[in-house]
Amino acid sequence: MPKNVTVSVEDEVYLAARRKAAEQNVSLSRLVAEYLRSLSKEDELRAERQRLLTAAYDYRTTVGR
Repeated sequence: MPKNVTVSVEDEVYLAARRKAAEQNVSLSRLVAEYLRSLSKEDELRAERQRLLTAAYDYRTTVGR
């Protein structure tokens, strides 16, 4: 179930975000939710990239001698 979040920002930030949401034809709430979701996705991708690099290094040091 989605959670409500209250955020305080400067007027200029609010107005710029409202304009951006209007340009994308979405609500400000949806724009913020999508941004927060993208942050989570970036963390997941970074962790997966690190896991693959570690596995490749481990393989290279054990098999690739």
